[in-house]
Order: sequence, then C-alpha cells, then structure tokens
Amino acid sequence: GVQTCALPIYVHDAASNHVTFVIKGSIRAEGPDWTQTGGPGTVLSFVEGSPHSIVAEEDVTVILNLLKNPKIEHANP
Repeated sequence: GVQTCALPIYVHDAASNHVTFVIKGSIRAEGPDWTQTGGPGTVLSFVEGSPHSIVAEEDVTVILNLLKNPKIEHANP
C-alpha cells in the first residue's frame, strides 16, 4: 500500500520562507482555511507567517524547496 509522509503544521519566518515545486508524485498542502493538491509541475508559494502542512500522497513523491530570501555566501577563489 501507499505510505504517506507528512510534515506537521509549521510556520516559516523570513529566513525559511520558500517556494515548493512538485517534481514527481502528488502532494496535499493545507492551511487554516485552504487546501491545495497537485502533481508534477505544481508550484506552491507559501506566505511568511502562515501556518501550513504538506502531505506526500504517493511513495514516489519528490519535491524541491527553494528559499525566497536566500542568504548567498560567495566562495573566495
């Protein structure tokens, strides 16, 4: 059977706020007054300070999270 992987409800601050891309499989994201599902190609942009959770609904689900406000450190050549 399919096993789900769920992240509990959490809130991002400015340093951890991100955009989630679904690469493979499907997810369900939920907030206090909304639910969104999606498969490959879905992009979720979370609002800083907004509580939400994410559930991977397939064993093969792959997501990519990119920070909205990354702290970029440059290597010294």
